Amino acid sequence: MNRWLKIGIPVLVVLVAIFLLNRQFGMTAIVAPATGGKAVNAVTGTVEVRANADIRVKAQHPGVIVENRVQPGQVVEIDAVISVQASEDLDLQIEQAQIRLEAARAREALESTNKIDLESIEEEIEGVALAVQLKQAPVSQLENLKRNKRKTEVFWKAEEIQERESRRLLENQLAQLSLKKNQMITQAPFAGTIAEINAFKGDLVNGGQNLVRLISHGRIVILKLTEEDYFGVQEGQPVTLRLASYPDRTFAGTVQRLEDVSDSNSKTRNVFVTVDAPDSILVPGLTGEGYLVKDERDNAVLIPRRALIGNLVYVVDNGSVDVRRVQPGYMGLNQAEVLEGIEEGDLIILENQNLFKPGDRVEAVESGKR
Repeated sequence: MNRWLKIGIPVLVVLVAIFLLNRQFGMTAIVAPATGGKAVNAVTGTVEVRANADIRVKAQHPGVIVENRVQPGQVVEIDAVISVQASEDLDLQIEQAQIRLEAARAREALESTNKIDLESIEEEIEGVALAVQLKQAPVSQLENLKRNKRKTEVFWKAEEIQERESRRLLENQLAQLSLKKNQMITQAPFAGTIAEINAFKGDLVNGGQNLVRLISHGRIVILKLTEEDYFGVQEGQPVTLRLASYPDRTFAGTVQRLEDVSDSNSKTRNVFVTVDAPDSILVPGLTGEGYLVKDERDNAVLIPRRALIGNLVYVVDNGSVDVRRVQPGYMGLNQAEVLEGIEEGDLIILENQNLFKPGDRVEAVESGKR
């Protein structure tokens, strides 16, 4: 045991001495000079591409599909026919309703028997009234005739109402059947592209069953920002997008509008971006990253953003480490503006700041020159 102590203690002393000498004279700090330029106040967020409208076109009524007129990937205009369902049963019902409607109209055109009876009663009343004046007939006979007249008038009016009601109900039934037949032909509610076909010729579909998936022309590009980054975002600000499907390409856009509500679950808020790119590139479902510039400022002192530790910056000054408390300004994607505490040309330590303490002697090596 004493032997190991005799050997180990001197070795440990040597190692500690080497460590202290390295800290005092041999540490290397990777640095970059603070530069002057344009400060950018920018934030990043996730991007999602959506279609203006993406719906499942559904069958409105049950029936067998007898014709499909679209294919996946086909571009269709508004009201273009998508599919046709069998309508033989409806045709028979429509024919029956037409026959009944023609008969109802013919009955309505006939002269009412109640009207004829009313004319006869009126003539009889005139004769009895004269007889009453001549005291050749009792007054009660005249009163009975007048009551019969009122009853006949009521029957006549009721008959007219009933015939009119019958005709209008049949007209309504015929209109409903015709509408249903028209709805057996499914049409595109807007112009777009057929993304999927869910029912084919010969399929028996139910009302409400999906027939096709239709994606509209035009795209909505959504940039999701955290609630902290959202402050200061305004319409018209520039946005640069990078989509996962196009890693070597960027897309320019501008803020079109801001969503009125925030997502309390994800703590994010949506920004809608207009992007100058065709629909064939902006495929619904694409994701990526967006870089939104809120503001810019010229003649700023800039340092690499990774060198900013909270509001502290590690600097090499005459071969020694100096830790400075600074006032950050605009934050860009890779650079940060410093309003106070750093001057242009100062050597900023870029990495491993936790290894340094104020006063350490270091060798400053500019990034990229090792």
